[in-house]
Amino acid sequence: MNKFIIHAAKTILLFMFGAAFIISCKEKKETTVKDNTILPNSVSFIDFGDWGSQDSGERITAKAMDSFCQGHDIAFFLANGDNFYESGVQSATEMQWYYTYEKVYNTPAFQKDWYVALGNHDYKGNSQAEVDYTKRSSRWKMPSRYYTFTKKISDKTSIRFVIIDTSPFQEVYRENAKAYDNIDQQDTAKQIKWIDSVLANSKEKWKFVMGHHPLYASDTASHNNSMELRRQLQPLLEKYKVQAYFAGHKHAMEYLKLDNNDVDYFISGAAGAALDGAKKKKEKIDDMPYTKFKEYPPRHGFAVVSVNDDSMKFSFINDKDTVIYQRSRKP
Repeated sequence: MNKFIIHAAKTILLFMFGAAFIISCKEKKETTVKDNTILPNSVSFIDFGDWGSQDSGERITAKAMDSFCQGHDIAFFLANGDNFYESGVQSATEMQWYYTYEKVYNTPAFQKDWYVALGNHDYKGNSQAEVDYTKRSSRWKMPSRYYTFTKKISDKTSIRFVIIDTSPFQEVYRENAKAYDNIDQQDTAKQIKWIDSVLANSKEKWKFVMGHHPLYASDTASHNNSMELRRQLQPLLEKYKVQAYFAGHKHAMEYLKLDNNDVDYFISGAAGAALDGAKKKKEKIDDMPYTKFKEYPPRHGFAVVSVNDDSMKFSFINDKDTVIYQRSRKP
C-alpha cells in the first residue's frame, strides 16, 4: 500500500512539474516575442495607415494596438494617411471626428501625440479641416500639409521626422481635380524644395520621412503609380542618408529594399480599411525583386518602431498580437 501511495505521489508531482514547465515556457515565449520589439534606452512609436474606416477592421486593429501599448512604452503615433473613409471630413467640427477617431481611440494608451499625414481619401473631403483640427485637439498634430519635428533619444542622439503630402504628386488625382479638394492648387515643386532644405539642415543621426504613398511596393500597379513621387523624392532620401521611408496607401504590410541602397521602405497600411488581395490568389513574393517581406494572406495590423542611439528595430504586428516580421539596422 505504501509503495502504491509513494508511486502515485511521484506521478502527481511529475505531472504538476510538467504542466508548470509547459505553462512557464508558453508564458516566456509570449513575453519574449513582445519584449523583443522594444530596444533598451529607446524612443518607440506605432506607425499605421488607412485606418479611418469605421468598420470591424479599424476596431480590431485599435484593440490590438491598445493591447500592445499596455505593456510597452509607446511615446507617440504616426498615422500615415487615409484617416477618414470614404471621402474625408467636411469640417473640423463634424461628428465623423467622434465616430472614427475620438470614440475608437479613447483608451489611456492613445492619449499621446498623433503625427498625421494626409492621404488621397482625405483629399476627397475638406483636407484643410484635418489641419484645422490640430487647434481643437490636444493630441492630433497636423500643423500644415507637410511639416517636420524631432524627438530626443538621449543627450547625444535625436530623430528628425519629415511628414510630407504625397497626393499632389499623383497625376491620376490631378487629372481628376474636381474629385480631390484643391489638389491642383498644391505646389509640389515648393514642397520638394522644402524637403531638400529640411534634410540638408538636419544634424540628427536618424532621419525618417513619412508620406501616404509608397515609393516602392510589391505589385506593379503601386510601383507605376508612384513614378513621379519616386523620381523627385528618392534622390533626396539617398543624398541625405535617410534611413527609412514610412508609407501606407496599399492596404497591406510590406518591407522593400533596393540592392546597393541604404533606405528602408516600409508599408503599414492595414489598420482598418478592406485589405488588398484578400480575395485574390496568392501573389508571388518576388513580383518585384526588391520585395523582402509581404504578409499573405493579409491581416489587419500595425508597425512598431523602436530607436536608440545605435539601432532601429521595426516590427510588423497583426491583429492577433503576433509579431510577423522584424527588421533591425544601424544608422
